[in-house]
Amino acid sequence: MNQARLLQLGIYPSELPPCPVFKLQLRPQELLEDTFRELSIADYENFKKDLVVVFTDSLELSFLDRMDFFLLIFQQLIVPGSGVFTQNEAGTVVWFPVRPTEPNKRYFLIGVLCGLAVYNNNMVYLPFPLALFKKLLNVKPTLEDLKELSPVVAE
Repeated sequence: MNQARLLQLGIYPSELPPCPVFKLQLRPQELLEDTFRELSIADYENFKKDLVVVFTDSLELSFLDRMDFFLLIFQQLIVPGSGVFTQNEAGTVVWFPVRPTEPNKRYFLIGVLCGLAVYNNNMVYLPFPLALFKKLLNVKPTLEDLKELSPVVAE
């Protein structure tokens, strides 16, 4: 409800209880590591609160728009060489590495990030092939689905 409507109803903002938030304090230069550290020690109940992201550096605090946070974090996750995902030959989709260098807990926390994004009305860019979504729905992937991930192997 906007502030004008609250005032019409005789409710003043100072009378409203504070909205519970889940606050992440992160260093911009250590975005991935700080995010995963904060998520791993957070209570799961915090994941159902509005997210507030604060960048700290030596001199000042700055608030980061949630949309920008999710954009930055997922860009860093899918970049080649991150070790979290691998890209197909064309660089159009990502998949899980055959020999992951990241612990399983990291993939769980990526799922938490996806959930936080959805809960906070944000989209994420994870270019998975259709086969992944079929697997999530218990639909058997086809050879056509393999072509999207690896055309050479599919042939």
